[in-house]
Amino acid sequence: MPQNQATRRSTKAAPTRAEQAHSRAAWHPSKDCRSISDILTTRYMRQADAGLIRYEKYQLRYAILEERLRAFEPKALVALRPDHRDLVHLVDAQLAHVARSWSTLIDTLAEEGSLFAPGLDGYCSSKLDVYLLDSLDTLYELDTDCAHVFPDYDSLFGDEVAGCHCHLCNASTEAKMRLKMCAVEFHGDLDKHFFCRVFRDLAVEIESGPQA
Repeated sequence: MPQNQATRRSTKAAPTRAEQAHSRAAWHPSKDCRSISDILTTRYMRQADAGLIRYEKYQLRYAILEERLRAFEPKALVALRPDHRDLVHLVDAQLAHVARSWSTLIDTLAEEGSLFAPGLDGYCSSKLDVYLLDSLDTLYELDTDCAHVFPDYDSLFGDEVAGCHCHLCNASTEAKMRLKMCAVEFHGDLDKHFFCRVFRDLAVEIESGPQA
């Protein structure tokens, strides 16, 4: 990563050269995922500018989400299945919510350069990524339900990544442990139930957190 990128201020001691080298080795993606540089959990990683996000086994692009949001026609779907009016409107609202959250992340990255904690280049220590992941989880559930109801529905989650065996797509036990430690360190101040939901793929919990 460029050395002049802005990072958030921290009161922690600066990492040693050995720690920095270990961090780069742990997070640097292989050639199979060369466009991915930042990771939050094993099911959420993204490009440095957040233009592309790897969610679960899908690649999502912000530009495509914008197109999808403009092309989405709730009235046409409701006309086909009036009994699923609520589902259609929930999908429409969640698409807009994800677009806003994703746009905020992109704009913030453009202004600040990066959102890394010192010494952990490549880990998503910003809450913006956490909230976007939670929004994507909700959208994925609604989008899947809509695809089951409407045979011709064009799912947003259609660009599936297959056949990749890099260490980002197949995280080692050590890498998962580091992600767990980072989740607790940087996001352990979240509500306990919210934290456990977002980081469920890491099977990590916190003792307590602020009440929602």
